[in-house]
Amino acid sequence: MIAIKITKEAGLITRGAFIFGDTQETLETAEYTMRWVEDHCDLLETATFQPIVLYPGSELYERAVNSKKNPGPGSIYSGTVPARQSE
Repeated sequence: MIAIKITKEAGLITRGAFIFGDTQETLETAEYTMRWVEDHCDLLETATFQPIVLYPGSELYERAVNSKKNPGPGSIYSGTVPARQSE
């Protein structure tokens, strides 16, 4: 977090990129991430949320298939939103 503050103080744009959908992720860890973004929105110009990309044949793909936790494409919101609402 210190690095983000220093970057912002230097006048650079700060953006957060967050990936959801790993086989080890739980509802609790996803909610923790969203709370972190909400609590630190003053440090970020934008926050981007993307689903994890599972490439067939990769270890992560195999873990997701075997765990049956991955809901499949299109079931997770993906997009960029302002970290703060304009007044």
